[in-house]
Parts: sequence; C-alpha cells; structure tokens
Amino acid sequence: MNKLKVFNKTKLSFVDLALMLLLIVAVVVLFVMSMLSYDDASETNIEFTKQSIEEIAKQSAKEIEAKFEERFAILEYVATLSNINKMNWSDQYSFLKGNEDDLGFEHVFIMDMNGQGYYVQDRVIRDQSDEEFFANIKDADRYITEPFSDDKGSITTLCVPIYKNGNKVGILCGAFNLEDVFQLVKEMQPGEGLATVVNYKGEYVASGEMKQVYEKHNILETYADDDIKMIADNLTKNETITGEIEIDGTEYYASMVKMEGCDWKVILTMDKDQTMSNMDQLRNTQIASVILLLVVIFVTIRFMVKLHMKDRMAFVDQVTGISNRARCTIIMDKLETHRKEDIMIVSFDLNDFKSINDAYGHKEGDEAIKVFAKVLNRTFGKFGFVGRMGGDEFIAILIDTSKETYEKLINDMKQHIKNVNADRNQKYVLSTSYGCAVRTPEDAENDKTVQDVYEEADKNMYEYKGVYKSIKNNA
Repeated sequence: MNKLKVFNKTKLSFVDLALMLLLIVAVVVLFVMSMLSYDDASETNIEFTKQSIEEIAKQSAKEIEAKFEERFAILEYVATLSNINKMNWSDQYSFLKGNEDDLGFEHVFIMDMNGQGYYVQDRVIRDQSDEEFFANIKDADRYITEPFSDDKGSITTLCVPIYKNGNKVGILCGAFNLEDVFQLVKEMQPGEGLATVVNYKGEYVASGEMKQVYEKHNILETYADDDIKMIADNLTKNETITGEIEIDGTEYYASMVKMEGCDWKVILTMDKDQTMSNMDQLRNTQIASVILLLVVIFVTIRFMVKLHMKDRMAFVDQVTGISNRARCTIIMDKLETHRKEDIMIVSFDLNDFKSINDAYGHKEGDEAIKVFAKVLNRTFGKFGFVGRMGGDEFIAILIDTSKETYEKLINDMKQHIKNVNADRNQKYVLSTSYGCAVRTPEDAENDKTVQDVYEEADKNMYEYKGVYKSIKNNA
C-alpha cells in the first residue's frame, strides 16, 4: 500500500550521491583526527591559559599600583613646598585652589595633626579628630583609604605626610576617582567575564557597575548563587590565587592578585571556551573540517533547492502544499503499467464550498482547502498518494487496498473533520462528498485505464453529493 510514495520522491544521481558521501567521509576523518589530538593539546592549553590569566591579573595590579605611585609622587612633592608645609590655611588655599585637576585628583585637602581637615574644594574646615579616617592616616607615611562616595562618584583618598623641620605637621590628601581604577582593569580584561577590584572583605572597590561600590555591595552576595568558592576562600590571603569559578552557568579560569600598599584584590577571569582559540593545531584541523563541511552543506543545499524548487513549481499545489493536478496526471499515467495490482482511486469534493467563499471570502475558502488537504494527508496520505485536482476537488490513489482498510480510512477522515468542526473558532462546517472506484487485474486485461477508474470514482462522488444535497434540502 506504500508503493505510491516513491512517486513523491526526487532522486539524486549516482555521481551526486558519491560526491556527497566522499565529502562526508572526509569531514568525519578530519573530525576523528582532531579529537585524537584534542586531549593532549587541551591539557597543555589549560595550563597555558591559567598562567596567562594570572599574568594578566598581576599586570593589571601593577598598572593600578603604578598609577597610585605616580599620584603619591605628586602629593609628596607638593607636600614639600613652603606654601603647604608652613601650614598656613590661606596660603595653602591660594596655592591649591583650581589646581586639583592639574594634580590629577578630584579634589585635595589637608589634615593638621589635631584632626582638622582643610578642604580646598569647599573652602571649609571640618573637625575629623574622632573619625576612623584620621586615626588611620595620622601615623602612616602613605595610606590608601577604602572607597567612599562624594558628589563626583566613588573615590579613594591617597594620603602623604607633611614635614617641617623634620617634624610631621600635617597630612596632604588627594581624592582619586575609582572609575579610573576600573578602566585600568577593564583594559586588561581578556574578553568577556568578571573584571573587578574588591577589598579583603569582598566589598567592591572598582566595578563595571560603580553603584556596587558606593552602595558597598559584596561580591560574595552578588554571586551567592554561583560557584565562586575560589574567591571566597582566599580573600584574606596575600598570595596570588588562580583557579576556576562558575557564573550564570559559564565556567571561567580566574586569578586573584593582591595589590601592594592596600588590602585590595584584582580579580580577572577568562571564559574556558576561549581556551580553544589558543589551540593552533586543533584550530587548523577544525577550520579544515568546517570548510569541508561548508562544501557538503553547499552541495547538499544546491541539489536539494534545485530539486525542491523544480518540484514545487511544477508539481506542488501552491495553496495546500500537496501534489497538484500535473503530478496527479503523471501518477495515473505511471500506474497504467501496474496491471497485476488493484488500483483504487477515491475522488473528493468539498460540500458547500461556494457558500464558504460567498460568506467569508476567498481567503477563508483557501483555508478550508488547506485544512482538508491536511486531513487527507493524515489519513489516506499514510497509505498512498493524495493530490488536488483543482478547486475543491481532491483524489487519493491506493494500491492493493482492501475494502476494510478503505472504510477505516474513510472513518478516520470523518473523525478528523469532526475534530476540525468542533473547534469553537471554526467559522464554517467542513464536509466532503467522496466516491471510490477500483481497477482489478481482470479489468486491466479488458483495457480499463486508470483514467477510466478516476472518471468512475468522480461519477460516484457526484452521486454521493446528490444524495447529500437532497438530504440537506429536505432537512
């Protein structure tokens, strides 16, 4: 009963099939070769990647340290000037006011040894003698404060002592924008991933979202649902730590480097998948595989599109997607040689199709035709050939099909139509008239053609339709 399905298939030539097979085998061979070399290359590359991300993190820390060293040198020089170390506020103000940007700071201020802060930017004096800030800087030669926020964003303060006659008389402080620190880290970041600076508690010092800094977010809370155990376990350690973490389902190699002069850690990551880009041998093999694969795809698409377009233009009904009248005619012509098999043709015609077009328009009429074509494909199409002869007329052709099977297919078709009509969104009632005719081997010996069978089936269908109309009119 499935013999007719061969008429719905297009065939590639032997040369085409051989070429495609050869290309596929070549791709498979190259793929196997690349997999055999992958294990050794992978281990070497992983170690190389870990070393690379560690070196990048160290270099990033050095870049920040160099930037701070540059600023410390400026502060230490300014602190030696008489306008500053004589500790006269008016002279200090006149000297510093307007020069903050030239010095490379957001703003500068001076603390005396009694905890009075002389702020040049606002020209105010603040008593900070009881603050932790003053306690931290009064005895230090150099000091970098933890982040805090002002009207310009998140900043840290670099502090150096002011000496006069060998005695410490004050502290010169410069506020440095931590956005600049993040940019130094970001420039060193290898691809996408985590690039940040945190303190020993895990609080952000520099981040792509500086809001995390001035709101004192903690990296351990930000990634509480991720696997960053390597970071959590080593925040208070001074040595460089390199390992693996996972964020949002992506695995990274990560390195954490402590900065000199403060308890800050630079953290950089590299996506594990990026390690593949460093495997030159495997990359070259994969490139060759991809090129051949593209050739296979190109050849396949070329043949398939060519055959599909040819078949679709000539033999596929544009409304329903099933075979058109031309294909139906070809099938019936081919079946003329099948003289030792029973050939059954079933003719279908939609009932009241004109009323559907009149009531709802041709678009809805086309939809009704599409729906019925799907019904035929799901029933008769599983056992033989189905096609559209034109308008609302369809046929099904079956070979060596018993009466019982035919009746089952009819019942299945009616059930599918019933299911369609049960849809609340259905605007119309779908129904069909049908008629069947069979050519036996004996009929073939008597010169009964397949075309005769079709005409007989069509005649039986119209008799069925007449009964349908009579019942409908008398209802």
